[in-house]
Amino acid sequence: MREGERMASEVQVDGIFLSEAVSQIDTALRADQRVLIALRLNHDDGFWDAVDQLLTSSVRCVNIFWTRQSGEPSRRANRLRARFGLPEAPPSPTLRDVRNGFEHFDERIDAWAAKSLGVYIGRTRIDVDAPLSSLITVGDGRVPQHEIFARLYRANGELHVFSKAVSLTALVHDLTALRAKLVPHTPSGS
Repeated sequence: MREGERMASEVQVDGIFLSEAVSQIDTALRADQRVLIALRLNHDDGFWDAVDQLLTSSVRCVNIFWTRQSGEPSRRANRLRARFGLPEAPPSPTLRDVRNGFEHFDERIDAWAAKSLGVYIGRTRIDVDAPLSSLITVGDGRVPQHEIFARLYRANGELHVFSKAVSLTALVHDLTALRAKLVPHTPSGS
């Protein structure tokens, strides 16, 4: 392939990646709206599904611009970040860890349960800002927060999965800003 053909191919491929990034951001933002509605209605139906979709779509988008191959940023990721003036470090650096903990809980739950006090609580929303070491009320009991493998703090939008945390509020802000940079350059422009 000649140099001009390679560059034309890169432009086409970049367009596909940009369209996919915008699509994943849109999916993440719709999931965030479902999370906010469930919180406003104090409703659990579909809440954790929406959190899962928000995390998954966000990581898919981040992977386009911050993919690493053999420990080094990919050529494509470098090129796209340079084109849009994006930083070398991804937004929400713990995002992948939180998503991985949420998605692959089956690989982590045994070790977590072994360290637990015997109170096995899967997921919950916490309505108060409390120090991590404090007890919280869940159902009819009070338990240490670290006994809950996935917890969302409503007051600040922080999601903790096992020992990792990400601010969903900051994540959505970063995704919205990234979308604004990308949309004018996508093939459809929307």
